[in-house]
Amino acid sequence: MLALLRKEFRSRIPFLLLILFFTLVSYGAQALTEPLSLTSTEKLYGDGLIELGMEYAITVFVLSLALSYGLLVREFDDRTIEFLDALPVSRTQLFFAKWFSAFCTLAFVPIVDIFFVLGIRALSTTSLDRSYHFDWIMTSLGLQLVQMYCFLSIGLVLSFLRRFGWLALGLFGWSMMIAGRFIPELDLSNLVLCGDPQFFGKRWLVPWQLVFGYLAVGSLALLMAYGLFLGGGRVLLRWLAGSESRAKQVVLVGCSAAIVFVVLGIMTQTILEEPPESPDAVRVTYPGWATTSRSTETYDVVFPNNLANRANRLLDEADGVYASVAEFFDFEEDLRISVDMTSFSGHHLGTAYWNKLKLNLTSHEDLPSLRQTLGHETTHVILESLSDNQLRENFGSVRFFHEGVATYVERRFFMDEELTELRLNAALLQDRGDASFDRLVDNDRLRAEHDSFLAYELGEVFAAAIVRRFGDEAIGNLARTFADRRHSEGLSGVLLWRSIFQASGYSLNEAVDEYYELLEETQQIHADTVAQLPELRPIVELEDAVIWVGTEQVPPDGWEIVVRFRSSTNATDDQYWVVKLVDGYGYAMLDSFVGRAAWYQIGYRQRNKMPIYQPWKKVRIP
Repeated sequence: MLALLRKEFRSRIPFLLLILFFTLVSYGAQALTEPLSLTSTEKLYGDGLIELGMEYAITVFVLSLALSYGLLVREFDDRTIEFLDALPVSRTQLFFAKWFSAFCTLAFVPIVDIFFVLGIRALSTTSLDRSYHFDWIMTSLGLQLVQMYCFLSIGLVLSFLRRFGWLALGLFGWSMMIAGRFIPELDLSNLVLCGDPQFFGKRWLVPWQLVFGYLAVGSLALLMAYGLFLGGGRVLLRWLAGSESRAKQVVLVGCSAAIVFVVLGIMTQTILEEPPESPDAVRVTYPGWATTSRSTETYDVVFPNNLANRANRLLDEADGVYASVAEFFDFEEDLRISVDMTSFSGHHLGTAYWNKLKLNLTSHEDLPSLRQTLGHETTHVILESLSDNQLRENFGSVRFFHEGVATYVERRFFMDEELTELRLNAALLQDRGDASFDRLVDNDRLRAEHDSFLAYELGEVFAAAIVRRFGDEAIGNLARTFADRRHSEGLSGVLLWRSIFQASGYSLNEAVDEYYELLEETQQIHADTVAQLPELRPIVELEDAVIWVGTEQVPPDGWEIVVRFRSSTNATDDQYWVVKLVDGYGYAMLDSFVGRAAWYQIGYRQRNKMPIYQPWKKVRIP
């Protein structure tokens, strides 16, 4: 028996090497493209063992079929079953050896993942979180093995149907799709994602009903495959091959085609047929606004009819906005910009991508704010054109420049206030020592440690410093230098900017010195206001399933104190949530966080203004 097992495991070696190769490629790609985030606990466990998703389930299913289709039937096709029967082993022992070797091969997928994850985790533990999260690891491993057991057993049964196995699989899939329309629990997307995590606090909620279903289906399929391997498979193979009568194949194929047409008909009827309504049913309709298009010398715009007056007032002045921005950059190329004013975003007044803009009309009530946003986003488009889109290619190191220059142009040309009067946030950050240029040129670090909005406030000061030291033309010259990839290839952060400044004929050291000098001047201008906004001393309390964050300090008139939470360091800006302090405290539920840590920022906020936050703080959840 041991010799038989060794022989079967030797035949599985190509699959084992294939699994190892793809795992190495996956982790190698992460190490090359995301060297910092790879070591973070949240991303490590999220990508490695928890957030597996539909693509992973499909991959495991296909790998299970590839293993099972050549496992048992091949012995009959190659006529080696008679030789095996002559050996001092039974069919049952042979079946078990083949199944066990195949299952261990599939189990190699999550096991290799575990070794990689634990190895990297050993290098990334911190004093706040030394746990290896073995409870999550074992839960994920158990769910994956249950799923693999079921997939492999189904594949063994389908392999005896040979080429008709795929037809049977397709019919089963279509049947479940139809059933899922009436019984959501039977929807394939719900059944396949057995390992999809659902957390209650830090506890993984295991879908026991689905697990037992997988075990039952897998065990039934395994018994059927065992019976076919013992003898029933030879009869089935002969009947499917049609060696006795060609009519059998005609009947089988005809019946299969009829079933397919019936299934497709049911699906089409189910999709197109409107469900009957009861007399008391209420039909809800959602109105959609008709849209209108209009073009100017530079912009091609689409906007909703109900906001036509607001859009047309802006478009009457749009070419003037473009002319102001283009003149600042000495930009003379013909450029057409597409603008979509039908979009809505709760987080952005506008966005730009290449020569396409999205502008949120519903968030603007007056013409000046519309002109400011259009000028800001148009600046992004011209910067990308000047740099041959290389600014975007180096986004992590130049985001502060992109947003800072756009903010500088917006404030200088389209706002009535003096630039210095608009730099209160920068003054407060300078007073607290949070205006470091080294952090500003690393967007991932900026987002992880403080606030990505600093790219606007501090980036604007840096743009102003460049203009004050080197003149208006310097901004455009720096952007044009990016178009020559030789000056940025393989570089990032301060090294990238030193290369760009040198190639443009400027000194980065002088620009940075001017940046800090301008910040000090700004701090002095806003000294009175800054003095009224001392650094907040947060008080954190954990109570059952709630984290409370507050302070005993009282904000000055016209200000309020808010606290912002994020679920993990990988959360994006639109996944943060802000809570206004009531009676000195704001709270969040602990089950909103990933892992064993809660993240929060506390800060001041004026009405209709962006908050001024302090750096992120991490609280360990016991």
